[in-house]
Amino acid sequence: MKYTSLLFAIFLSFQLSAQKIITGRVTKAGGGVLSGVKIEAKDAPMIFTLSDEYGNYKLEIPEEVTSLVFSFSGMTTKTIKIKDFIAINVKLVPSKYKPFRYGMGIAFGTSNFEVYQNNYRDTTRIKLTPVSVHGDLFYRISKNFVLQGVFEDGLNYTKYPADSINSLGDTVHYEETTGVNRFNFSLLLNYHIKLNKIGSHSLSTGFGPQYQYLSFLKTNTIGARFQLGVNINNYGKTTKLYLAVDIANGKFSKNSTFVPNFPYTYFSSRFGVTFIF
Repeated sequence: MKYTSLLFAIFLSFQLSAQKIITGRVTKAGGGVLSGVKIEAKDAPMIFTLSDEYGNYKLEIPEEVTSLVFSFSGMTTKTIKIKDFIAINVKLVPSKYKPFRYGMGIAFGTSNFEVYQNNYRDTTRIKLTPVSVHGDLFYRISKNFVLQGVFEDGLNYTKYPADSINSLGDTVHYEETTGVNRFNFSLLLNYHIKLNKIGSHSLSTGFGPQYQYLSFLKTNTIGARFQLGVNINNYGKTTKLYLAVDIANGKFSKNSTFVPNFPYTYFSSRFGVTFIF
């Protein structure tokens, strides 16, 4: 039993001695510290830590690890060989922005538009609570301006008042249920404003033309989209939380089941999230 305890103590001592602790501080070119920088053991991504609000970090690694990788959104990733150092201070420099990026997202909101019934008498306002999915393409024009293309589609059901004539010749009022598919493409010019010094959070405002097709109205029209969002950058990936407002004005197509050539207005507001890669 004594020999077993002794062997266990020797083994534990060996394991502890096979670990080493690396400390240091992360700063950025031009001055200032970087908090939230990911410091990981190369080829061992499960061994990592984050720099604190003062840029300091502390990481315990196995003896066989020879390099550390420092990464942060908007900064060039740096790999440092450990050698015999136990204190490693690193300065990161801004990386070149990716000119092209892509994303996908989901939105939820309310929409309404006026519909003219076939009897030429009533104007009905239809309300929707649409849920839509969209794919996005981004092209960075400059440090602050980004061109965004949004391909969005949503399928919903709504009820609207309708009339029919019964066998006695009386008009019967009832609610008709119909499916509403709305496809739209928006081309937005976004302007970004940093919310903190390191640029991990930013505010974006965008505006641009929008094409949309409404299956309910069987019509195509050109409108506009206004968008306000907050971008959260996290290790090269971005989450955008946004509010979008769509406005359109047009006429029904001639093959519409509703009165053709009558003007209509469309208004939609929605909250959404986009994941950008």
